[in-house]
Amino acid sequence: SNNSNNSNNNSNKNNKICNREMFGNAIIFTFAGHDTTANTLTWLLYELCKNERVYGLLQKEIDQFWLEQDTRDIEYNDLKRLPYMTRCIMETLRLWTSIPNGTFRELIEDDYIIGKYGKPVHIPKGTYIQVPNWTRHRNPELWGDDVHIFNPEREFVEDELWNNTVINTYNPSSNRFSPFTYGPRDCIGKNFSQLEMRIILLHLLKNFTFSLPLKQINTYNKDNISVNGATLGPRNIYNKNLYEKKLGMYFNINPRNTPSKL
Repeated sequence: SNNSNNSNNNSNKNNKICNREMFGNAIIFTFAGHDTTANTLTWLLYELCKNERVYGLLQKEIDQFWLEQDTRDIEYNDLKRLPYMTRCIMETLRLWTSIPNGTFRELIEDDYIIGKYGKPVHIPKGTYIQVPNWTRHRNPELWGDDVHIFNPEREFVEDELWNNTVINTYNPSSNRFSPFTYGPRDCIGKNFSQLEMRIILLHLLKNFTFSLPLKQINTYNKDNISVNGATLGPRNIYNKNLYEKKLGMYFNINPRNTPSKL
C-alpha cells in the first residue's frame, strides 16, 4: 500500500505544471517570438512591394476573404481560405529565414556524415552539430536556379506548406526546409506564429497599401540589407556602417478606399 501511495505521489509530481513554469511558457510565446514574427512580416511586405503581380494576387485573395467573412468573427478553419497567403509566408521564411544560424544539437552517440568524395567522416558522441538554415534555404541544388528570387509559386512539397486542417499543431518542414526547426524540440510557438501572421496580414492589407520609398528601393541589389543578430532582421538604411545593428524598414503607407465593417 505504501509503495502504491509513493508511486501515485511521484506520478502527480511529474505531471504537475507549476505556476512558474506556466509563466515561463507564456513569456516564451509573447516575448521570444515577437521579433521573428515581426521580421518575417516586414520581409514579406518588402517582397510584395518589389513584386506587383504577387502583391495583386495576395490582395485579391484577402479582399475575397473579407467579402465572404462579412462581419463574422474569424475562426481557425477560416484561414484555410488563404492558400496563396500561406505560400507567401512560407517563401518568406525560406528566403529570409528567421533563424539563419539554425540551432545546436549534441550527438548522443557516435555517428558519421558523408564528406568529400563520398567518404564517411566520423563524428564522436558529444559533438555539437549546427546546420545553418540560411545555406540550405538558399541552396540552388535544393531549390533551383531562382533560389534568390521571391517566388511563392515555386514547387514546395506538401510537408513544407502549413496546413491548418491538422488539429492543434503542425510544423512545416522537410530535409531542405526547417524555419521552425525539427521536432521534438521545434519552436513551441510555431502554430501561434502562423495564426498571428495571417490575422495581422488580413487587417494590414485590407486597410492599407504599401510601397517602398526611393532610398529603400535602392537597397534592392545590395547584400547588406539584413542583420543576423541570432534572428534575421532588416538593416536600417540610415546606419552609418555595417557594424551598426539598428534595424528598420521604411514603407510608404496609404489607407485603401475600401469599405470596412470593423
